[in-house]
Amino acid sequence: MKVVEGVLLIAILVLCYCSTRSDFSAGIIRNRTLFAFAAGTVVVDAIYYGFMAQDLAIEFLLNLCVVSFVSLILFYTHSLAGGDCKLIIVLAAMYPARFYLVYSNSAITLIFAVFLAILFGYLYLLLNSIWGLVTKRNSISSKYIKEYLSGFALSYVAAMIYISAINVILVGVSMKGLQIADWVACALCMAVAMCVGRFSLLKGKKVILPVLLLVIIGSIWTKRIPFSLNPENYVLAFALMLFQMAIRTNLYEKVKVVELKKGMILSMASSLMMQASITKGLPGISTEDLKSRLTTEEIESIQIWARAVHVEELCIVKKMPFAIFIALGFITYYVLWSTIV
Repeated sequence: MKVVEGVLLIAILVLCYCSTRSDFSAGIIRNRTLFAFAAGTVVVDAIYYGFMAQDLAIEFLLNLCVVSFVSLILFYTHSLAGGDCKLIIVLAAMYPARFYLVYSNSAITLIFAVFLAILFGYLYLLLNSIWGLVTKRNSISSKYIKEYLSGFALSYVAAMIYISAINVILVGVSMKGLQIADWVACALCMAVAMCVGRFSLLKGKKVILPVLLLVIIGSIWTKRIPFSLNPENYVLAFALMLFQMAIRTNLYEKVKVVELKKGMILSMASSLMMQASITKGLPGISTEDLKSRLTTEEIESIQIWARAVHVEELCIVKKMPFAIFIALGFITYYVLWSTIV
């Protein structure tokens, strides 16, 4: 058993290295690499869980399903590229079930590796942005601060309403005798906050008011206050607001129009410049996520438009190779397991 687990762990390190290298050099995680490791993993997993660790098969399948589900959400919300999501799923299939962390009496915790990967990516952006402010490569204008604070206030209030609804539902479920692990509730709140920040529809009155009504009715029924009275939550929210404000100053870079490449993402401001043009094939307003990646045809139209209006540079969203953060997430998860055990 230990030999097979050792092989899986070594294969994880090799896949992390290959994926990180190709992500840095070519900006992609190659499908043939993922397919080769996935094919080998199917054979090894069949042997490992079919003969050596049958008692861990259920935990393995549950963890794999949870990680795959979250990866699909990240993909369909355009938060991560397809290659990143496939890498996460293959790594989850390769990770030996005997090395799962146990938290709140549950071993369904491999999703923490994904959260760690996102955290590492967030910290990278934060530190890079702070360094940019220190070296005066980036700056924060008073206009930006005012616009951001008003937008963040709306998002924060909306998120609190949705999180309150989750709290009411969880309290109602617990009253029926079904206990939900603390980490599950935390993950749900994080997911809601992320979705509110990304989708403007969730901040509309037509959606928020029914949810608020649900919170009020649920609070009366459960006789519980849905809002947290812990001051740490507000301190963390304030810190998060400052961090996000700093990060937004370092998300963009300028590129010459003739150097635009397929897959690049225009900033919203750059895409707005093109909306009044009669040039055919121009992209719509950028959402600044993977849904707005440029195609070859759109780049050709942009270059025609740029020559007509004498624009030489445009602002794009910086490409962040995420494979290295995924690798660090899974490696840190294993290190935590080995330290605790």
